[in-house]
Amino acid sequence: MTPMYLLAITAFQLFAFKFAFTSATSKPNLVILMVDDFGYANIGYHRRDPEYFNDESLDHPEVLTPNLDNLADNYVKLERFYSYKMCGPSRCSLQTGRLPTHVSTDNTEPESYNPRNKESGYAGIPRHMTGVAEKLKGLGYRTHAIGKWDVGMATKDHTPAGKGYETFLGYYHHANDFWTQAVTIPSIGHVNICKNKFIDLSNINGPERRLQGSSYEEELFLQEALGIIYSHNVSQPLFLFHSFHLVHTPLQVPKAWITPFLKVNNNNRRLYASMVYYLDFATASIVSALKAKGLWDNTFLLFISDNGGPIYNPGSANNYPLRGGKYNDFEGGVRVNAFLAGGAVPESMRGTTLNEYIHISDIYTTFISLGGGDSNYIIDTKSQKYNLPPVDGLNLGDLFTGKSSKSPRTEIHLSENAIISNNYKLIIGLQPNAIWQGSIYPNNTGTQPSLPDSTPTEESAMSYDCGDAGCLFDIIEDPTEHNDLAASKPDIVATLKQRLIDLNKSTFRPNRGEPSTLACKAALKLYKGYYGPFIEVDDD
Repeated sequence: MTPMYLLAITAFQLFAFKFAFTSATSKPNLVILMVDDFGYANIGYHRRDPEYFNDESLDHPEVLTPNLDNLADNYVKLERFYSYKMCGPSRCSLQTGRLPTHVSTDNTEPESYNPRNKESGYAGIPRHMTGVAEKLKGLGYRTHAIGKWDVGMATKDHTPAGKGYETFLGYYHHANDFWTQAVTIPSIGHVNICKNKFIDLSNINGPERRLQGSSYEEELFLQEALGIIYSHNVSQPLFLFHSFHLVHTPLQVPKAWITPFLKVNNNNRRLYASMVYYLDFATASIVSALKAKGLWDNTFLLFISDNGGPIYNPGSANNYPLRGGKYNDFEGGVRVNAFLAGGAVPESMRGTTLNEYIHISDIYTTFISLGGGDSNYIIDTKSQKYNLPPVDGLNLGDLFTGKSSKSPRTEIHLSENAIISNNYKLIIGLQPNAIWQGSIYPNNTGTQPSLPDSTPTEESAMSYDCGDAGCLFDIIEDPTEHNDLAASKPDIVATLKQRLIDLNKSTFRPNRGEPSTLACKAALKLYKGYYGPFIEVDDD
């Protein structure tokens, strides 16, 4: 069902590199495939439970992810992987090993600037907070980033080059147009400070003019990934961060990929399903390239989403049977699709499911450990000089290598409004997008707001107010969060509420300023129509 011209491309590439390679490095290759806005029920292996799904009765597919399902089935499903409730903070957490509350808790516009704070007065990661790629580079890794960045662009320190990546092809904003790479209103949902005038596509040196507008963006990213893999020197370990634009809005995909879903009667759901199908193909192509190059047998590949699926229009994801979606602290917003694959995964672990808690901040620490860094190396000494929050991520190396079946993590400070401790989750305050979806969602009836409900009101049909008293759920026994236990377990509520108050005292919330026209002036005059760094800061 894959379009034949793309199959032909992949077949040619694999044939061209079919000759044998053997990885000469003892360190494992480390690959992260991060998906944007991927719904829990939009991957095939989460639709198998007959208690919730009956897809066999449908005369059309809702989800086609055979390659993703095969990888997850044959390696390790990570069923309690938690991120933040929105994309930018999740990505900051991944890159730095900090909890979002210690690096960024808002989807700040990348044009933001506070001239009174030269360290943290910008969107994203503070200038002198070390990234995972910089640490891995120091351990001998070749480091590459592709796709969505969304952790800052104001200074060169915020770019992939400033965070340790040798190469980059991608964009800085929350989204752009898949065909033109312009930062359009359908891409980001509003008129930005630069009136949506400019292009967002860069390489490690600046604007990427040669490729801009030449193809579907995910095809550009896929070809970049394949080129990096095929040209990689196998005597050195590889770190590849491939950050898909898929399946974030705007809902755009080449027409050929829509064909299997023509009977899906909701247009946005049809487009979303088609984009997921493309994601499945792209993932398979990357895995095939790693195998053809001889890298797969010594690779840990982590597949994750940055947050739960957006259930508003036009986001059109589905997190059923989990409650809620992007922008809230219910399971549908923060418990994400994730699995670990690759030949470095021990045979004894393959075909298993881990229900241990993993937080996105743990990947920084774990990957550095897998790459040979000890506990002292993991410490971010550079950031200490600027009084920045230390690394939070726990080392799950023993969990990933099968030396332990238990995660050291028993608590997750999800946000300033939510905490997980052992079996329990406490949520306080007003939560947007807090509904339960059905197995077929969105459909053409019922409530689905037209804009992200990230600033809820009590009257909103999608919101739920846990108030100051809080909602309490046993997320192991009640993963769909139907049964609020707050009234029956006041002691646990009191304990978790106090713990949340204590943790929130260390929340990192610098004044990041407001979107600045300096970004627009740089795009116009310095980059001739493209976004890029717009503040010069002296090294210190």
